[in-house]
Amino acid sequence: MPVNFYISRRLYQHADSPPLSKEVLDEEGYVVSLMQLFNVYRNKLIVTADDLSYGPFLDKQLAQVDSANKVVRGGSNHYETVHRMFELNRVDFLLGYPVEVMRYAKANQDKYECYLIADSPRFTLGHVMCNKTQVSRQVLERINQILLSNYGTKEFLLAHINYLPVQEHRSIQEVIERYIDQLDSN
Repeated sequence: MPVNFYISRRLYQHADSPPLSKEVLDEEGYVVSLMQLFNVYRNKLIVTADDLSYGPFLDKQLAQVDSANKVVRGGSNHYETVHRMFELNRVDFLLGYPVEVMRYAKANQDKYECYLIADSPRFTLGHVMCNKTQVSRQVLERINQILLSNYGTKEFLLAHINYLPVQEHRSIQEVIERYIDQLDSN
């Protein structure tokens, strides 16, 4: 069972930048692809962290972006490193989890515009990791029982939405409710 539900990464740009062109957006207002974005905005930069997977979908998208459009940052705290580059306006775009952006932007969240990328996963499930032993299986069974008894509680929902921008609260609530409905129907 998932321990937590994350809203997946979004594409952020500075709010004082012109809105993205319709050439790069689909009918729902989602970015068609990162490749399309940088085909139109050839002189713009996106910051990424080295040695970090953005997940299969975004890794594939990033691989199609010309290296001239990427600023790759290293460091022990890659979230802070890439966000700082973005916040200092050294790059034009950031792929970030809303929870990260909220953490690092603090009161400055209105300085950013957020876009979904078409066909990208909308959420990520977090799980407990352990080795495959009988003791681990027993521990996981107990964790799963506890999770199941907490999924529908207000406290479980609040644990997720308290760390997200207000505009994302409804999205995560819907994801959790859908997941619970799927469990109930099985």
